[in-house]
Amino acid sequence: INSHRYVIVCQLGEGSFGAVYAATRLEDGQKVAIKVVSSRNTKFISIDGYSKPLPLEVALQILANEGPRVEEIIQLLDWRVEPDHYILVLERPVPFEELNWFLLQQMVTIQEDVARVIMRQ
Repeated sequence: INSHRYVIVCQLGEGSFGAVYAATRLEDGQKVAIKVVSSRNTKFISIDGYSKPLPLEVALQILANEGPRVEEIIQLLDWRVEPDHYILVLERPVPFEELNWFLLQQMVTIQEDVARVIMRQ
């Protein structure tokens, strides 16, 4: 994962442990999200097929992406673990809207059919 493979467009969000950036993969123009997370207070676990323990988030993404493709699960495209942080490259659906932002924009109760779609996702 380096600047020769991706171009970062903008920051999508930031939390207490890291940040997420919108980016484009240079080889094919695919829209991706690059998540950079501090390894501080990160739990590491071992999973089959990997010689070293992985950050829990990376391991769970790998396990969730096994088997048949499920459209509602964001695909892990690439990842790397560094001494003080780890990086995930994830697919970035376009268009998208954060659930929190969508809910804040609602002036009234969400319709049942809309809630059903959200819960299914």
